[in-house]
Amino acid sequence: MAPILVGLFFVVVAIVVVIVFVPKNKRINKHIYTWVGTFLFGWLGVDRFMRGQIGLGILKLLTFVVFPGVCSFLIFILLNLRQDIPLFLISVIRLMWFLIDFIIALTKLGKYEKNFVFEKGKWDESFTKEGLRKKAEEEEELREKEREKEREKERKEIEIYKNDILSGVISYDTEVQNIADEISKYKSYYKDKLSEIVSKIQEYTNQTRTGSWDTMWYSRITYEIKNLSLEAPPYVETKLSGLREIKQDNRIKALVDEINALKTDYIKNNSTLINFQFLLR
Repeated sequence: MAPILVGLFFVVVAIVVVIVFVPKNKRINKHIYTWVGTFLFGWLGVDRFMRGQIGLGILKLLTFVVFPGVCSFLIFILLNLRQDIPLFLISVIRLMWFLIDFIIALTKLGKYEKNFVFEKGKWDESFTKEGLRKKAEEEEELREKEREKEREKERKEIEIYKNDILSGVISYDTEVQNIADEISKYKSYYKDKLSEIVSKIQEYTNQTRTGSWDTMWYSRITYEIKNLSLEAPPYVETKLSGLREIKQDNRIKALVDEINALKTDYIKNNSTLINFQFLLR
């Protein structure tokens, strides 16, 4: 009776461990799998249940239920070969199965970053450190190909743009003026928007420092700051590159310097605004 109760107790423990630690997507913390699932409860088949191998988990569990006794292989040694052969073989199989699964888990510990990942019960090597590195390299290669496509597209656009200007379809001087107007409009917007942002942040800072604000004010001002955004400078580099290739013009050089300065300032101020908004979350 006692062995049966012990067996039932460990079966219940195994079920609880599976319910608590087994995620549905088969991403399992590598230390939980190795030390809890395999080392502590591997002889109950918990590691196989964790991997989604229900059949193997039940088979492993049955070797314990049908032949109770956590360490029957130790009993075999103590009785000095006096156990019958079937029980001996089951004990050896259980021991070997447990040890092999545990050793494999140990060898995989250093290969994975944080979680073991299983696909249909098998180790998913694409999520090892080496697999992730290769995946990152492949993704970078794809991004580089996309960037090259964009560069090629830009080169073609510049060439078409240059031909239109050289053939008189587009007036060179008119185009220079249009770009200058576009940059000027952006500068006006940018200046007004920055003033609004500085004003809102200053109001928030002053009220917070003095403590003279209520919950409604705090909610309103933080909401307004979170919804502030800067619009990126107009994308005119393609046109400027085409114009610069047609002839040397100080107006073009000045516009290029102007747009580059605006882009630098935009990146700096936008980063500051995003960080400040993040602190308000």
